[in-house]
Amino acid sequence: MKFNLVFILINSLTSIAVISMDDKFVQNVLDDVANQLMELLKKLRTEQQSFEEMGIDYEEKAFYDILVAVAEKYRFTFPDDKNVELAKAIHEKIKDKSKYADWAN
Repeated sequence: MKFNLVFILINSLTSIAVISMDDKFVQNVLDDVANQLMELLKKLRTEQQSFEEMGIDYEEKAFYDILVAVAEKYRFTFPDDKNVELAKAIHEKIKDKSKYADWAN
């Protein structure tokens, strides 16, 4: 009888310890996810504000990002101010053409 009681007690304590470890693990995972989300939000906020600092709108920033990515891919340098000017010019060309859908083509 005493043996069974001790076994049940040890088993119960082990279960409590496992549950406690699981709670700690879950809390650590939740903390990690929350920290990663906060970092992502900070990066997004910085990215959203970056086009304002450059003196362009978000559509022009998209073209700028494409130009920079292509330059990096093909390993050539192009001055940032020229990329900004080119992004604005591309945006102007596209903006004028994209007002109306061309259903014939």
